[in-house]
Amino acid sequence: MTSSEETLPVAAVSLRIDEAAERAAQGDVKAELSSSESPEQSSKSPNTKDVDRDAFVPALPPLLADAGEKSIDEQLKDLQSHPMFMKSLPNEPNEFVEALQAMAYEGTRAEVAANFREQGNDCFKTGHWRNAAEFYTKAIDHLINGTSEDGQKSDEKGNSAPQEEEVEEAEIELPRLENGEPVLSPEEEKKVEHAHLLACLLNRSLCNLKLQNFRSASLDARQALVLDPSSLKGYYRVALAHYHLSDPNGPSATPLDHLKSSKEAANKGLKVHPSDRDLVALSEKLHAREKQMYDKGQKKIQQQQKKFTKTAILKAALTSRGWVIADTGQRHGRPDLEDAEIRLDDPNDPKSELSLPLLVLYPLAAQSDFLKQVSEATKIGEVIGTVLEERPFWDTNAEYAPEATECYAESAKGSMLKLGRKVKLESVLAGGKVVLKDGMLTLHVVPKSGVDSWLEEIRKRRQ
Repeated sequence: MTSSEETLPVAAVSLRIDEAAERAAQGDVKAELSSSESPEQSSKSPNTKDVDRDAFVPALPPLLADAGEKSIDEQLKDLQSHPMFMKSLPNEPNEFVEALQAMAYEGTRAEVAANFREQGNDCFKTGHWRNAAEFYTKAIDHLINGTSEDGQKSDEKGNSAPQEEEVEEAEIELPRLENGEPVLSPEEEKKVEHAHLLACLLNRSLCNLKLQNFRSASLDARQALVLDPSSLKGYYRVALAHYHLSDPNGPSATPLDHLKSSKEAANKGLKVHPSDRDLVALSEKLHAREKQMYDKGQKKIQQQQKKFTKTAILKAALTSRGWVIADTGQRHGRPDLEDAEIRLDDPNDPKSELSLPLLVLYPLAAQSDFLKQVSEATKIGEVIGTVLEERPFWDTNAEYAPEATECYAESAKGSMLKLGRKVKLESVLAGGKVVLKDGMLTLHVVPKSGVDSWLEEIRKRRQ
């Protein structure tokens, strides 16, 4: 260093650097101001440098750099391809969606399951039971298999959950920390996974109860009992699911079997938790339903026995009289004949008077009359007098006056038997000479003037 050179202290050097920076900043400002002057002003200031204004504009992100070259529809389509703006999951592979899905499975099995379980709990608390069940299913599958089910999430919603019903929270001990991070031994990790699996099974069982999937609810609760044989919620939900399935008016074909399963689960739960109010209340409801079903069964048995006894007595009454009944199948499907049947005046006494349905045919006029109940003691003349008491509208030639007609019945052999007016119905049927077809006696009423031609036509048909 020469003698002419001056040695400056550090503070002075710093001061000069600051001054230089300030002058440079003022120069930039002047340059920026000069760029805003008019062309005339610029020409008057030849020493002012031109400033590139684009240098101060920040660059656009890559996805937006080409936006100006696209239409609004194309820009909207690009925007909806991002998961934040999607209305539904795409059918084709999408890198954004795949990245988000991959993030859901980052961490240990217990951490991934805990994430799904918490999402399920949030859905349950807002009444989205089907969505909650799907999250619990993902947690269960990951704990068991290390994977989750593929498929889209359902948008179906349920009603709000009652305040007194809460989802199961996993009872997990806090792990020891090392450098601020939790460290679990393999045994501790298994315990945490076990707790999450138990909680998710019980929670999914509760979701299925809300959705009235009672069989699935029972299966989940039974699996929870395998993990924890003392689980109060496991016993209660098994018993509750089978209680609903035991409804005698429900869709189940075996309500008694479900009632038995419900009682077994409730009794086992009461042995472990004898003072639980919910189990005690459910047990009382089960006893009430058991009595209801027993009373209903007894009533049904009594009705069947009564019907069997009634049928047996009627059969004895017909046998003692020698009446024969033949079922031709022609009566089925006719509502006007459904309540017409042979009856005893006293259903418990085979010797009491019988009444029977009676069909009166007028073959030459293609007309008929039907009497639902006629006593066996009624005479043929009384029957004709009843049905022809007034002249029928179809008797245009006045041929069907009671005294101007004859009555016939078809015998068991197929021939026509002429019946006198003083003959009683019981005599017509005695000994099986005339058969009760489909439980009815059929009489043929023909004008005397047309009897011969009618009988001749019947003989010709037989030949």
